[in-house]
Amino acid sequence: MRNLIKIISLIVRKPEISREDFADHYEQIHVPLALVSLDGLHGYTRNHLEALISGEPPTFDCATEFWYAERAAIDRTMKFMASDDSQALRDDELTFMDKPRNTFFPVSENLILGDPAASGEAKGDARPSKFVAFLEFAHEHETDEFEARMRMEFRGDSGLLRCVQNRSLGQAAFTCVAEYWFRDREFGEQTMGRLITGAKRTTIGSVREVETQSGG
Repeated sequence: MRNLIKIISLIVRKPEISREDFADHYEQIHVPLALVSLDGLHGYTRNHLEALISGEPPTFDCATEFWYAERAAIDRTMKFMASDDSQALRDDELTFMDKPRNTFFPVSENLILGDPAASGEAKGDARPSKFVAFLEFAHEHETDEFEARMRMEFRGDSGLLRCVQNRSLGQAAFTCVAEYWFRDREFGEQTMGRLITGAKRTTIGSVREVETQSGG
């Protein structure tokens, strides 16, 4: 997803819906509807939260990633969502999302370590285990320090397949969203459990990654 514009959206389920039912509706009903409706979407990944590893409990249920090739594609999406043509998509959002609590923000993605393709199938046909750290830093230099620490701590770590840091651009719920893919889930849980971030607010959890790519 290099050289593409990336946006992260933190999606909140309606309080009367279980996290499992929320994820099922998202994948089985909403995603197909979105794919036929949104123009210029090059990547679409849902990170459904599973277990809290450390830090504050999350106030959302899924971190969704959108990739676009150009700003014009985002503008077309926003125009579409404001039109009557998007009514079916917007109506569906209201059936399972607590939409007023959803937030979204553009990010700058930076590969820290590993293989850029490691989010796909690992050797042995087993999917890597993914973890995400949602971090709020008080100062910009602390984000720089965290990135440098990640490069040092995970350098040569054979259990880590990939590490990506997403820096928010402008005002956002989190300063940084860091993604980690591990060969082994238990090893990943242990590693993330002792991760030192230096952030003033931290939420680290395991996620179920569902990825959709498109050339349109």
